[in-house]
Amino acid sequence: MPFLVGSILQNRYRIDRLIEQGGFGAVYQAWDTVLDRPCALKENPDASPEAQRQFEREAKILAKLSHPNLPGVYDHFFVPGQAQYLVMELVEGRDLQAMLESRNGPLPEEQVKLWLGQVCDALDYLHAQSPPIIHRDIKPANIRVTPAGKAMLVDFGIAKVYDPGLKTTVGARAVTPGFSPQEQYGHGVTDIRSDVYALGATAYAVLTGKEPPESIQRNLGTALRPMRNYNPKLSPGVDRAVFKAMEMLPEQRFQSAGAFKAALSLGQPTSSKPAPLGFPRAARVEMWVVVLALFVLVAAISASVFYAGGLRGRAAVDTSTPAPALVMTSLPTQTEISELATPFFPSPTSTPATEPLPWVYEVAKGDTCSQIAENLRVSVQDIVELNYLDAACEPLFAGQKLLIPATALPDGAMPATSTPPVPAGTIRVSPADGMEMVHVPAGVFWMGSAEADLMANDDEKPRRAIYLDAFWIDRTEVTNGMYQRCALAGSCQAPANTSSATHLFYYGKAAFDDYPVIFVSWQNAQEYCSWARRRLPTEAEWEKAARGLDAREFPWGEQLPSNRLANYASQVGDTTPVGSYPMGASPYGTLDMSGNVAEWVADGYSERFYTIATVINPFSQELAELRVLRGGSWFSNQQYIRAAFRLGNYPEVLAQGNGFRCAISQ
Repeated sequence: MPFLVGSILQNRYRIDRLIEQGGFGAVYQAWDTVLDRPCALKENPDASPEAQRQFEREAKILAKLSHPNLPGVYDHFFVPGQAQYLVMELVEGRDLQAMLESRNGPLPEEQVKLWLGQVCDALDYLHAQSPPIIHRDIKPANIRVTPAGKAMLVDFGIAKVYDPGLKTTVGARAVTPGFSPQEQYGHGVTDIRSDVYALGATAYAVLTGKEPPESIQRNLGTALRPMRNYNPKLSPGVDRAVFKAMEMLPEQRFQSAGAFKAALSLGQPTSSKPAPLGFPRAARVEMWVVVLALFVLVAAISASVFYAGGLRGRAAVDTSTPAPALVMTSLPTQTEISELATPFFPSPTSTPATEPLPWVYEVAKGDTCSQIAENLRVSVQDIVELNYLDAACEPLFAGQKLLIPATALPDGAMPATSTPPVPAGTIRVSPADGMEMVHVPAGVFWMGSAEADLMANDDEKPRRAIYLDAFWIDRTEVTNGMYQRCALAGSCQAPANTSSATHLFYYGKAAFDDYPVIFVSWQNAQEYCSWARRRLPTEAEWEKAARGLDAREFPWGEQLPSNRLANYASQVGDTTPVGSYPMGASPYGTLDMSGNVAEWVADGYSERFYTIATVINPFSQELAELRVLRGGSWFSNQQYIRAAFRLGNYPEVLAQGNGFRCAISQ
């Protein structure tokens, strides 16, 4: 029978409320009247002499544990004839199950990967104990995210110490359908791989919004469906990693939580052996030299190609020739080539735009769609489709901008060119914080991904021609040193330290002033940009600054990313000073737009934004629950550092992979 609110246990612990009750005990929120702090009481109702001896032994082991993603256990006691209790740190926040229920759909992949990675760290710590400690009850409800954004693995009971000579007995009773492996039902011995299965099942549930089938039912023929059947936005590598974690036979799963974390972080194939390239090592090195040389030549040629347009002085387009901030003047050495994380092969997912960009027509007073179409030798339907207008295509207003297909040009003619007021890539320094800013001229660019790109997410389709007014954007991400000036001025809130033992907190340390500021919310970013007399860039501005005019896959072009181009896929294992990857510069000279930290932008997140937004200076003002992050971070895989990738996240989230840069209109 549950304790009444106000009951005092051990002359010390006052029961404040019942958090959870099930067939195998209860969890209470209590108040420690001695230490004057809240705590959690975990009840185990097995009062048998053997259970008491096991409880005493294991409670002492749990009390010695210390990990930032585990609640501390600091006391235990026994109520004769009733139950035994662990006294633990009370973890505030929301569990993943509650998040799923309130969202009524899957949680954002990048955020889930960060949280599960922290849980993997906690499990590796538990499994490394002597003897190993097995949690045996991992599920969404037992992963709680604190208000600071840190994931905690909660709900410790007893019967956790691993004994390889025993089948699961007490632990087998506490199965959770859908999340417990078959050995936890008594079909074998539970070990650290049992926790890997349960964490894989947890990942399946939070990334799809669907509970996986029970392992016993899978043994009887029920199929485990690919996660992308429910959530097509998921990267295939994550889908494969979760499936491997949920293999029925323990020997076929990842053999540690750390291995599962690495696969989730990289989105890599589950095979541990890379596929051979089919060339001897020496021949491969020579091939990379040739490929790199060809890349430099192609990049130089591409930089000389641009789109321009006009008609009788009434049209204007982006006529600049953006150039990278730095140019590689010599080929890398064979040693440098051997250090590349990924060969310089074209990305199989890229679908660069080969068709010429539309140009911009400024409507004169009295113009109608039919008159414009007749004068420019296009159909009204062309104008309607390109500008996402209603079929009537009326009314039009003087000064309104319309995108016109390049096919409207007379046979054999080239559009007239014009020189923008400020050349593309021009740098100026912001007086507020010393940030270098680059100029992005007005004009049209390709935004989003083509329908044929099977690796792209639906929320970044269709690819569209977008017109933007001229703007300036920060050359790098805002740094710790810059942000600290705003905080000292009283205009910004200092970042909250939500770091774990494996991630240092750098803010306020002079040696890390040039590192990007992290653990900042969307509102923090807004406040800083306002203090610096700038603003957050829109999604469209960010993407144009990242990829230029040719719909390239990455800021540097179509090459697969490597450790010379971006800080990604946990290759460094942390953030790096801003501007550390000049070879990965965008066509306008912006740096770190892939990797290092994901960047908050101004827009609210909407999956349907690309199908409803205007093509002239689009901005999502929808009152969305989520805000948009762009560019991926140091632990993001290739899929998430593409220039077109969009991620919706809660604006209050503070994370070790989130930062920002600012912009300003010309």
